[in-house]
Amino acid sequence: MHAAIDEVAALHRAKSSVTYVRGVPPVVNDAAVAELLRGAMTARRGLHAIEDTEQSLGGEDFSWYLEHVPGAMARLGVRVPGDTRVRDLHAGDFDVDEDAIEAAVELFTAAALLDGGAREA
Repeated sequence: MHAAIDEVAALHRAKSSVTYVRGVPPVVNDAAVAELLRGAMTARRGLHAIEDTEQSLGGEDFSWYLEHVPGAMARLGVRVPGDTRVRDLHAGDFDVDEDAIEAAVELFTAAALLDGGAREA
């Protein structure tokens, strides 16, 4: 990277300087934990309850945990069914479908039971 920047700068008789400051690391889900969550939600609500999401370039502080322990981040759909408006989770007009809380409890309870059973076997 430094060499490429230096070459472009030299073409314009300029000097270059690069300062890199590491921000929040990327979220890197552990494949086994991600599969555990997928299996748990499938067991509770069926395959239709799972949707893949686009990769986000936003920062997520959960990534700091994943540097130390295996884990996976699951996004919980919190839009009221039928509402197509895109709302920012951090905006004052955000409105959560409180039924999502039940889905989250089911997900993590089923995951704990599946994982606990695997460890006992």
